[in-house]
Amino acid sequence: MRSSFLASFVVTLGIGVPMAWHVLDASVERDGKKFRPAQKSFTVDGTRITLDVDRSLVMTGDTVTATLHAFGPAKQVVVDLDLLQSNNYSGERVELPPTQIDHEKLVLTALPEGGPAVTTHLELGKRPAKRALTDSFMVYVTSHGHKAELREYDSPEKHPDFAGDVEAGNAAALSIMGWSGNSLAVKVVAEEKPSSTGPFKIAVHMKNTTGHDLKAMPYATLGTDVNSGGYLGTDNDAFTIDSLDDESDKGWTEDGQIGLARGKEAVERFLVTPHDPNAKQLTLAVEAESADNAPGPVTAGAMDVVTFPLSHEAAPAVAESP
Repeated sequence: MRSSFLASFVVTLGIGVPMAWHVLDASVERDGKKFRPAQKSFTVDGTRITLDVDRSLVMTGDTVTATLHAFGPAKQVVVDLDLLQSNNYSGERVELPPTQIDHEKLVLTALPEGGPAVTTHLELGKRPAKRALTDSFMVYVTSHGHKAELREYDSPEKHPDFAGDVEAGNAAALSIMGWSGNSLAVKVVAEEKPSSTGPFKIAVHMKNTTGHDLKAMPYATLGTDVNSGGYLGTDNDAFTIDSLDDESDKGWTEDGQIGLARGKEAVERFLVTPHDPNAKQLTLAVEAESADNAPGPVTAGAMDVVTFPLSHEAAPAVAESP
């Protein structure tokens, strides 16, 4: 489960034009490639090692390609690459340590302007039989034989502190989000003209297609990238996304939690504020989840990838929600 995502479509520039419902997973498989993380690197013995992966949003069980280069005096450099996986299907309120699911020893040739690329294909676990489950993966590269320091997570047992190792400059790592498939239907509506020069509203419509009533109202998360924890986020500075719904009241009344009957839909609205007036488009991953007892386990969910072409015309002021 996440801490705080299906056929493809393009959102038109028209205001208030609803898009079709999507219940398949094709957009994550195809458009997830638009989520390509920034290159990471670390330095060992005067050689800079760079790490790239071709996508950071996938269906769990798919394959990604990792590419490494070495920059420095001409020599060979040996590195270790580990593929790590973690998940929180049960929705526990604890930090869970990652598990190593693949290990490779790679030999790189360093050159001052960068040696030849070394690539490897990584299978991201096995897709769970149950839908609406999120897995977090990390591609972690360090010098051959180096071991991350051990630390306690939420139990006395100690595990390697991979994130701390990256922060210390001993390794490079990139995070990938895996999705197991949709059990809800989603569609996105641009309620105002998407613009690169001013904020605009979008609405996420979530329809209960499970065939039974949901005990909890679904809620949506939007992300422009996959953050360092392997979940949807907005780690870049190009856009800010804010929910227009009252977080404290969402899904609850004085009588208790609000559910969603089968065949019915819920709507959540967001304000997108662009910070780059030259941006031509905005690609978002949209995740909807329903959990009977927050933070989990998740009982139903959907993920979609959508693209908004952005107008460069001055946008009108966005009125506050009543």
